[in-house]
Amino acid sequence: MDEKHSQLWQKLSAALKPQVSPDTFKRWFSAVRLVHATDEAFTFRVPNNIYQFWIESNHMAALQAAIVTAFGAPRDVNFVTADGANKKEEEEELPEISSTEFARESKNS
Repeated sequence: MDEKHSQLWQKLSAALKPQVSPDTFKRWFSAVRLVHATDEAFTFRVPNNIYQFWIESNHMAALQAAIVTAFGAPRDVNFVTADGANKKEEEEELPEISSTEFARESKNS
């Protein structure tokens, strides 16, 4: 993640954290990276399609509210998966979520 996107993600994260539990943020958003940003849309890289599905299904309202809080207007939200991305932006390890953690999160929502 370049410096511009890192700063934008930090601002968005600060607005998102009060809207979700600490466990939810750690589990579902700590591995998210902002990879593209315009005045109309944000594109986030997630480790895999489970993250995308879970965020879209359970946390999109909180994410959009945080975007409005941090940037003053809604944005379209897009996702790319790390395993499907063609970019070699970072060589970092992204945490995988086990089926046990996924099942536990399902029960808590």
